[in-house]
Formats: sequence, structure tokens, C-alpha cells
Amino acid sequence: MVYGLNGETVGSRGWGRLRNGELVAAAHAAGFDVILTRDARFAESAAKSLKALPTMALVVIRLPQRSWPLYADAFRDAWSRAPVRPQPGQSCLLALNVQRR
Repeated sequence: MVYGLNGETVGSRGWGRLRNGELVAAAHAAGFDVILTRDARFAESAAKSLKALPTMALVVIRLPQRSWPLYADAFRDAWSRAPVRPQPGQSCLLALNVQRR
């Protein structure tokens, strides 16, 4: 559980070879309601699947490439200031500002 969210990685599920709509369908079939991704292109291509599976939601996390500690701190800060409330059938954006240390 991370920040009040239960989640699993694509790799832990063995879904590494699934792409776009296949991944959305697999997540839906496994009982997931939301997919979090850093891939904005995935969000664009998964839009059709969201229409076909209106109970699913997608959160795109925009972040600069940084080390895990900087990313984790920024994620925690952004989530505490404005937790994302995914809406079924839609995608939304969580933008993180990570300061260099």
C-alpha cells in the first residue's frame, strides 16, 4: 500500500508484454479500477479502452527524471496537497515539481 492506495506493478502481474488496450482490459478483468502511469502516450492510446470500460480510470503522473528519494518526496508532497480523485471513464494528471538537491 502506497499513500493509501493498494497497487501492483505491471511486472509483478506478468503483464510486461501487454500494451495499451490489452493492459487496460487485463487490469479491469483483475478487478483494478485505476491505472497510474508516467507514460502520457499510453494515456492517449488507452482512451478508447476507457470508453469501452467506463468503470476504469487513468492517472498520468508527470515528473522529471530524478532519483527515487526525490521522486518519492515530490509524490508524497503533491498527493498530500491535492490527492487525485480518479473518475471512472476518465484520465487525469498529477504533475510533480521535483527540486534538485
